Amino acid sequence: MATLRYTPAARRSRRPVGSLTARWSRRRLGMQAPRLSAERWTDVDGASTVELRSQRLFLALILTQAAHSVEEYVFRLYEVLAPARIISGLVNSNLAAGFAAVNAAVILFGFWCYFARVRKAHRSGRGWAWFWTILEASNGTGHLLLAAEGGGYFPGAAAAPLLLGCAGWLGVTLGRAQGPDHVPR
Repeated sequence: MATLRYTPAARRSRRPVGSLTARWSRRRLGMQAPRLSAERWTDVDGASTVELRSQRLFLALILTQAAHSVEEYVFRLYEVLAPARIISGLVNSNLAAGFAAVNAAVILFGFWCYFARVRKAHRSGRGWAWFWTILEASNGTGHLLLAAEGGGYFPGAAAAPLLLGCAGWLGVTLGRAQGPDHVPR
């Protein structure tokens, strides 16, 4: 059974917390107070949802990944990096088209995670946000290490610091919100 906590309007989320069925059944059982402009009952078990600041940072991370993918495509990462060449070749015999298709799928998956999980306060939203944080931090680090090893520019290295910055900031906000007394804003 869900634990409910009173929170003043100043700390409440813009979106309802918890699933529609859970909210409906709690109301039906008389466990939730009516929503007034000055107060709200918050599902403490739903504290695993992602707060608004982290949602915006997640969207910024996905948009940064889109810019990073464009940079990789323009500077032909698929010709320089063997794993990119192999994956692009599996999708299409034209490496450029295969690389574009794979990157488009990654970006679309990122937008799906944002719109269907993170933004809608789905229970798995925090997990998806952490997954993308770790993925993009690794991606940015990898590009910078390859550029350092080569002693010059490597396709994707220009947007890599932005990926690291967004991923780091998102990781900090997600980590800060992990406390047991945290209620999403």
